[in-house]
Amino acid sequence: PIVHDGIMYLHGPGALVVQALDAATGELLWEYQHQLPEQMRQRAAGAGLRGISIYDDKIFVNTFDAQLVALDARTGTVVWQVQVADPNLGFGFGAGAVIANGKVVSALTGCARRFVEEKCAIVAHDARTGKELWRL
Repeated sequence: PIVHDGIMYLHGPGALVVQALDAATGELLWEYQHQLPEQMRQRAAGAGLRGISIYDDKIFVNTFDAQLVALDARTGTVVWQVQVADPNLGFGFGAGAVIANGKVVSALTGCARRFVEEKCAIVAHDARTGKELWRL
């Protein structure tokens, strides 16, 4: 979990749920549930998200289906959401992003597949807008 300004942010199993709790009382302030396509739900059930990130007024979630979601830290509402790669080709995220100089830097998983033209990458998005800045 991440604790900031008296709020504890944590992610649940299957990389599908993020919650904000009052760190002193444990009261649930908000909950975000990421919706996966039906065919991916079974695979995601055993997958674990290895972290969420916070920067400025946003919580960042890298999802099992290769999306990057920015949530308003106060309300849990989606500020922006981008599809980073095609999950049908096996791409996804297994770790949280690193934030550096206003950039949300994330690494795609799914690199073990052969004969796929699209390759794994490390990508950076603008933390304010979600615009992709670079891809390595």
